[in-house]
Amino acid sequence: MAKKDYYEILGVERSSTPEAIKSSYRKLVMKYHPDVNKDSDASQKMTEINEAYNALSDPKKKQQYDMYGDTGVGGSQGFGGAGFGENQQGNMNDFFRQSGFGGGTGSIFDDIFGAFTGGGGRQRNYRPKPMGRPGGDISFSTNITYLEAIQGKTIKIELDRFTKCTDCSGTGSKNGTSPETCSHCKGSGYVQHQEQSIFGMVNSVSECSNCNGTGKIIKDKCPTCRGFGRIKKKTTIELNIPPTVSDGTNIRYQGYGNAGINGGALGDLILNIRYKVDTRFKRHQSTLVYDNIISFTKAILGTVVSIPTIEGSERIKILPGTQSGKEVLLRGKGLPNSRRRRGDIIVRIIVDIPTVNKLNRKQKKSIEELDASLK
Repeated sequence: MAKKDYYEILGVERSSTPEAIKSSYRKLVMKYHPDVNKDSDASQKMTEINEAYNALSDPKKKQQYDMYGDTGVGGSQGFGGAGFGENQQGNMNDFFRQSGFGGGTGSIFDDIFGAFTGGGGRQRNYRPKPMGRPGGDISFSTNITYLEAIQGKTIKIELDRFTKCTDCSGTGSKNGTSPETCSHCKGSGYVQHQEQSIFGMVNSVSECSNCNGTGKIIKDKCPTCRGFGRIKKKTTIELNIPPTVSDGTNIRYQGYGNAGINGGALGDLILNIRYKVDTRFKRHQSTLVYDNIISFTKAILGTVVSIPTIEGSERIKILPGTQSGKEVLLRGKGLPNSRRRRGDIIVRIIVDIPTVNKLNRKQKKSIEELDASLK
């Protein structure tokens, strides 16, 4: 008969799966760990819990225990033969690694219990941030004609933007000086804090508020830019709009945005393209529709008409007997689409039939005679 009932200690049945044993053990660790549980017998309780889990989590040891009791697995030895009080951190790490929370690359629990015990957890490599911060992007909108959308255009725009301070070359430091090491964080950019929590004293690391995590302080600031390394002023920029650009396109011009703080990277300029309205056409995305009105006599006899296009005009032939509403397609004469391919121009033929009150007596008689001859 076994001196200790490991199944009872872990609160599981003999038929429990390895997953159930692991789950129960994890809950007991969280409950009885000495840094959480301040009872005088917490350490001894954890030793028993570790001993039980050490036996039941290993298939061979579990088989020996089921056959011979705790003597078959080495008696009162925990992980690696040591009681819990002798190797708290090692046993905890063993458990969480075995439970799939980290392995050789470390574990979030390494940090937690490293904070409890004042060290021993995974070390993070905190580095100060660069002093320079990137400048923001600028958005600008411009309207162009259909022809400019096809051929491209060079434009000049005036912007009120941040530019690099020439007096300090963008560093923010007064001419002849340089940033100093932050006295609060000793140049690391981070500071450590120790706080009381329900788990005991916990160490934490946060960004240094004195230097904003850079590890450097500008004591002698440039009087022109007040230590920011940039100033705001109106500037004129020349931009090239490429050919075949579609309506609503956003073109990004790298480095044309705001200057960064303390030498940070330049932002970008984002140019939004909008088409001006051309009253000659109706527009449906990249397709243009043009209504061409002809007299009913020309519709009957046929004719040649000149149709306006984006680049100029084009002559098309109207066949005899053309009905009102007929469409003629001018392929590739429309506007650019998002793939930079041009749409079409649809020429819609509108036959103008005069009202009776606009005809004189002679015209009416001629039409009546024509009508009679066609019957």
